[in-house]
Amino acid sequence: MMYLFKGIVGIRNKKAHANVILNDQMRATEYLSLASLLMRLLDQFSV
Repeated sequence: MMYLFKGIVGIRNKKAHANVILNDQMRATEYLSLASLLMRLLDQFSV
């Protein structure tokens, strides 16, 4: 799980400084699903 959290920071920072349009609806859904999963895990472990 630690590597997933590390990886998502890399994805976010890489895209944060560029204007990127996701034309691929499936890829956008996958990014949102991964972010949702990680946030849910973070909520579970911080209680």
